[in-house]
Amino acid sequence: MWVAGGLSIIRVAAALQVLHERFRIEPEKFWEERFAGFFKGLLALLRHPRRLTPQWLRNSFTRPLQKRLQRLDKMEVLVRNNDLFWSYRAVEYVPGFRIADWRTGLRFAFEACPRQCFELNDRKLPFGCHAWAKYDRAFWEPYLLG
Repeated sequence: MWVAGGLSIIRVAAALQVLHERFRIEPEKFWEERFAGFFKGLLALLRHPRRLTPQWLRNSFTRPLQKRLQRLDKMEVLVRNNDLFWSYRAVEYVPGFRIADWRTGLRFAFEACPRQCFELNDRKLPFGCHAWAKYDRAFWEPYLLG
């Protein structure tokens, strides 16, 4: 079985093996990731307390917490994209974890520099594209509208 994340394909068994090892070695990462959404919301509230809280709550609650929760900004789960983890960190936990070479990756998807990727991929379109409207939309439009 495979699972997609963003625009990636990862074998479920391999991903579970990596995560099992990661949480065994670094159990605190489990809790960081489990509550990442909550922490992101709390950090947003603390960064912009005027928009979301009355004056009395800002004074008595958010200011002291801002200092205590600043370390949450440093949590890996809040500052890294998952592709960086799977590309570089997964092998730290499971040395046999395999990542496709760049040519195989080009057959799968393009993101930045699609014209160059197209040429490197023998002028063939990939299986998919990511952020097509962000990187050289003009390249993709004939294929999307045609």
